[in-house]
Order: sequence, then C-alpha cells, then structure tokens
Amino acid sequence: MESKDFEKLMLHFTDAKTAEELYAVAEEVGELTEDQRKIFETVYETKLKDCLGRADELIKRVRLADKLTPISEYISMSYVASRFFNRSRSWLTNKLNGRASAMTEEEIHKLREALNTMSKELGEAALRIA
Repeated sequence: MESKDFEKLMLHFTDAKTAEELYAVAEEVGELTEDQRKIFETVYETKLKDCLGRADELIKRVRLADKLTPISEYISMSYVASRFFNRSRSWLTNKLNGRASAMTEEEIHKLREALNTMSKELGEAALRIA
C-alpha cells in the first residue's frame, strides 16, 4: 500500500458520518497486513496529534482575545503596543486575534507584565488624588 492510499483511507475514516461508513473503513483496515496496519495507526496518530495541536493553538488565541474584552474599551491598545512592544496597534490587535500569528509565550508574559505595570501606575495615581 502506497502513502497516497494511506491518506485516502484516513480521509475515509475521518469523513465517515454513519456506522455503515465506519464499518466499510474498518473492513478496509482489516484487509491490511499487520505491518500496514501499524503504519496506518502511526501515521493516523501523528496526523491526529498535529490536528489537536493546531486546535489547541486556535483555542488559546480566541481565549486570549476574549480575556481582554472587559478592558479593551478603556485601555488603549495603541499605547500598550507602542510603550511595551515598540510596535503598532494593528500589530498587537493582529497578534491578539491570531490573524498574523499567535502571540508567543514570551509576548504573552510581556503583555501580562504590561497590564500589571499599568495597574500599579493607576493605583498609585488614585492614591495621589485621594
């Protein structure tokens, strides 16, 4: 069995919507030799892990933007981008929404520090006028 045949079999498996379709795929897998089954399982597992990893990344991106929604109306993203990242507002917005690329762990840490710094500065300003 060639690589493209494994791909085709995997697509049949992932696209199966009914018990009959799954049964048909199981029959095809049952016709494979023991070595071919092992290869099929390994390749499928690798592809599944890759797919789950990409899904996790997407979920992280969505959750990051959602977590900032409550403050996004009164925090200037332009200011945050400029002061803490030396970048433009559009860069930060794209990063938060995962359009260009997801924020790296380092960038997320830097954003957390930026929010903590601004929180501290706001608290100190409130104390000065109290």
